Amino acid sequence: MNKDTLQDIRRKNRQPSPKSLRQQIKFPPDSPMADFIDWRLAPLTRQQYIIRLKMFFDSLGLGGDLDKQSREFLVRTKKDKEWAQNGLKYFIRDKKQMVEAGQLAEASIRNFYKPVRLFCKVHEITLSWDRITMTIPTGRRFANDRAPTKEEVEKIIEYPDRRIGSIVLVSCSSGIRVGAWEYLKWKHIEPIERDGKVVAAKIIVYAGENEQYYSFMTPEAFEAVQEWMDYRKRCGEEVTGESWVMRTLWNTTDPKSDVRVSNKMGFATIRALIERALKAQGLRSGIARVGHRHEFKTNHGFRKFFQTNAEPKMKSLDVMTLMGQNTGLAASYNKPTVEMLLNCCTSRHG
Repeated sequence: MNKDTLQDIRRKNRQPSPKSLRQQIKFPPDSPMADFIDWRLAPLTRQQYIIRLKMFFDSLGLGGDLDKQSREFLVRTKKDKEWAQNGLKYFIRDKKQMVEAGQLAEASIRNFYKPVRLFCKVHEITLSWDRITMTIPTGRRFANDRAPTKEEVEKIIEYPDRRIGSIVLVSCSSGIRVGAWEYLKWKHIEPIERDGKVVAAKIIVYAGENEQYYSFMTPEAFEAVQEWMDYRKRCGEEVTGESWVMRTLWNTTDPKSDVRVSNKMGFATIRALIERALKAQGLRSGIARVGHRHEFKTNHGFRKFFQTNAEPKMKSLDVMTLMGQNTGLAASYNKPTVEMLLNCCTSRHG
């Protein structure tokens, strides 16, 4: 049996594109989906949950958009919980069949179950969760991949696209998720000087969201972003604090191409750019089949690079804080100041 690529799997499951997803993420105030997206989740995780919840509703044969589907699901479930229970059972069974066919990694099944359970939790619906979870294989609960080496990072940066250096260096030195780029404006990056020299730059991640936090990037990463913004200014763009740090390119050879029309790059576009760079630089050979990982992940590899290189020199809790991870109860006791974290970062980079 031929094994499908990730693109094939997404087509089969009718996952909405990132553009259509952004159009769907706004719901009426009284929509069950509005309550669902109010739940505290990282923005990219929230988007993935919405995609998979849509897939579940589709599998039940519910028609219409997500708002209509969610309303109908609640009405029918409150009348007949067994209907919802069986629907989820068949949904999970379908994913298990995909695993057997080599179309899905075993550990990924739980990722389709969690959005459904959260939606039910938000709306105070209790199903026989123990019965359901007993049917879900555990699989490998951690990724069998590594962080890219410094040599590989340097090779990726050599790819001839003015944006790639900023993306890679900022991601590797601050540990931000790829989804954070969709929220990053120029005003969210603040250089920090000591004795007239930039020693780091503070970056506000997910600014304005409940998940907002801060991290730091290296002087090298800040310099790469500064050069990119300066280049845009020289080309005629009016760069302000409100300008998106990552934008789509314009045709520099076409006099009619207007650099002033600035379109933000979404996480899917950034991912595609990194994929092209990896292939062009000889760090990717073809497309990995589902369940067969590359040595390091396209975007999460940079985040893993940050963690791998930071933990030997910093407290694990501080590393988690700079990565925007949930430190649980420890957050009530571990309260490092901005200056303390900055000193840890600058000494690590030094």
